[in-house]
Amino acid sequence: MKKLFFLALSGLLLLTACEGPEGPMGPPGPKGSDGSSNWDVYTFTVKASDWSLSGTPDANGSYFYYDLTDDTGALTAFVADKGNVSVYAMYKNEADKYVYSPLPLVRFYGETDIYTQTYDYEYQKDKIRFAITRSDFKTSLPANQGEDITYKIVYTW
Repeated sequence: MKKLFFLALSGLLLLTACEGPEGPMGPPGPKGSDGSSNWDVYTFTVKASDWSLSGTPDANGSYFYYDLTDDTGALTAFVADKGNVSVYAMYKNEADKYVYSPLPLVRFYGETDIYTQTYDYEYQKDKIRFAITRSDFKTSLPANQGEDITYKIVYTW
């Protein structure tokens, strides 16, 4: 009985709150960052004829690539290591306005031989590699159906 009484009393004390007057304001904290970030935006077009083949034509694991050397100086080691690089494929919609699709992007093609193409990228200081990988690895065909691709590249740090 004593145990039950003390258990009930403990529960009652935990559920009731003690409130008193508010204390004085504490000292100001250290100055924080100004909350701003830096960013640069570039557009770049890869011509249909500029794509190179990695691997052997039509072999598993083969893909098309284009290496963009960043001559702007924006893709520094700091941006590559501590910032962010986002890439978007730019397409015109029915109203002839640009729309932006973030990479990686998967598109479906074909009528009888259905396959996908995955558009992606990787980066390091001063360089971005764009890639197109077909799900059927038919790399004897032209990259992106022989079309140019315009990319929007956003660096943030």
